[in-house]
Amino acid sequence: MPTEERNDETAAGDLLAAALVYAARGWRVLPLHDGSSGICSCIHGPACKTPGKHPRIDKWPERASCDPALIAGWWQRWPSANVGIATGRRSDLVVLDVDPRHGGDDELAALVAEHESLPDTPVALTGGGGVHYYFRCPAGEGVVKSVTLADGLELKADGTFVVAPPSLTGEKRE
Repeated sequence: MPTEERNDETAAGDLLAAALVYAARGWRVLPLHDGSSGICSCIHGPACKTPGKHPRIDKWPERASCDPALIAGWWQRWPSANVGIATGRRSDLVVLDVDPRHGGDDELAALVAEHESLPDTPVALTGGGGVHYYFRCPAGEGVVKSVTLADGLELKADGTFVVAPPSLTGEKRE
């Protein structure tokens, strides 16, 4: 059950505006299904295992875009679509996904204690109570792959995406 209800008219503007802001940063965006009611807008509806967390478009790794006209067209077609950001080289973005439900907050605290604090970087709270830390791809590296670093800690890079604010997934606001 969602903790927040969204007014569809207001949300549509907020979602599109957020998608355009992300695109202006060079982060390729994609429309995701709406899961704000706890029931996914996909064909699986209430049986969907990941409401609001999967793409509305096929071939999303190639089609995710920074083109404002294309993005506006997607949100005109699907006004309540959640916002996805493609991670990896093409967006120059890797995201550290910390999931406290699986011990990620403790794992991150241990890594920081052993090494050093994380640099200042954009941060977003997730619907599941976790945190996304957004970083630029390391310079000069080859293909950046997604990897599980520890229980509850995942680095999202090439071939993955994150659900971005102000999306609603049936859990809470992303």
